[in-house]
Amino acid sequence: MSIHSTLSSGADQSAHATPLHCEDYTTPSQVMALVKEHIESLLLEETLSQKDTEAKQIYADHFLTELSKTTEDIPDHIYHQIRLKDPSQIVNSQGYSASKKLHRP
Repeated sequence: MSIHSTLSSGADQSAHATPLHCEDYTTPSQVMALVKEHIESLLLEETLSQKDTEAKQIYADHFLTELSKTTEDIPDHIYHQIRLKDPSQIVNSQGYSASKKLHRP
């Protein structure tokens, strides 16, 4: 008796059974590859968590523990100045091309 005839001899005789294919099964090597990938992702997550904790401890003075409830201590204007090595030098940069449909008529 073949697998095909065994599957089709169920309660519903009118339904056509689909034959089983080898692609429907996961091989042990595929399972091990998935397990290895998951373990590596867990290790990466743990490593990143440890590095995050270390960085926050090293730079504790740069990270706020809580945000201010008011905005009174925040300056209204923040000024920034960029000092160029040679202010007389002309910067010639090439822009990015855009799609023709984005060009203005």
